[in-house]
Amino acid sequence: MKKNLLLLVFCVSSCMAFGQVVGIFQEAVQINGGSFYAGPNNADGQPVLPGTISGTYTSTNPLTLNGSYIKTFKNSGGNVTGAQMNYRVYKQGTIPPAFTSVNLPFGSNLANPGDQQWQNFSININAASLVKQGNATQILEISWTYFYNSPGGGSTTTSSVSTTFFADATLAVELSNFSAVEKKENVLLKWLTASEKDNALFKVERSQNGKDFSTIGEVKGTNAATGSNYSFSDATPNTGVNYYRLNAVDFSGNSEYSKIISVVFDNSIEKKLNISPNPTRDKIIFATGGENTSTVIFDINGRILQTLNNTREISVNELPTGIYFLRVTDNIGNIIGQERFVKL
Repeated sequence: MKKNLLLLVFCVSSCMAFGQVVGIFQEAVQINGGSFYAGPNNADGQPVLPGTISGTYTSTNPLTLNGSYIKTFKNSGGNVTGAQMNYRVYKQGTIPPAFTSVNLPFGSNLANPGDQQWQNFSININAASLVKQGNATQILEISWTYFYNSPGGGSTTTSSVSTTFFADATLAVELSNFSAVEKKENVLLKWLTASEKDNALFKVERSQNGKDFSTIGEVKGTNAATGSNYSFSDATPNTGVNYYRLNAVDFSGNSEYSKIISVVFDNSIEKKLNISPNPTRDKIIFATGGENTSTVIFDINGRILQTLNNTREISVNELPTGIYFLRVTDNIGNIIGQERFVKL
């Protein structure tokens, strides 16, 4: 009986390989330090991921993705170059977010020629900490991707497997408003919380590209159950677009990020433009401009939306509702003035 089982396992990988140049014949993920649960390909006969993982999970009672591995095959002319595990967590009945990926480096060559294992046994991600809408049933969804450079090059992602779990993830801070306003020499950040629980402090973070953030200051939390008003002045903003986010840290060291906001700062502009009407629905008129000038309208992300020459009046009918900036320069590029306006 044991010999027959071994023969069957060998046939699963070898027979799949017969018609393909590269492929995958096993995926697995370890949860909470227990069994490895199989993905959609299961030549090893691992346990199947249960439909529900019992218990209630939080940031301090984690549902941990400890590690993962996949097994791939390659035949003559084929080569697998990498692998990753993809995961996401979301409240049942809501729109799923994008997957987050974790690299699975090369682990070892397996007994069958061309078979390889790709693995990462120290992922240690708490799925409960990813919950955005707590006190509800959550879905944990996992898939795997392998990469190859022949034939043709590319990647293939498996179908996903999923399980549900209950998360008691009442947020330490419920943020109701977060804004950034350009001042003459700084950027003023304001935020309002609706409620706070075990809130130690806010770390204020800034970025020039919206991806790489660094901490520029801290504000102590009031930990008021009914919420509080906060402000922070960025005395050294970068010229151009500045991106900001808050990192709320509780007394246990757990943290969560706010949404990202942005503001355009340009301390080189001293002369403001007189724009009317402001706010506006259809057009703006400004006194500075006319012959030998160029006028641009750009949004809060710095994207130029309109460019006109030699004008003192611009139609903004086609612009969506929002905040915009108008800048006028002379014929050699010197800035004459800039002002923000609101499109209703």
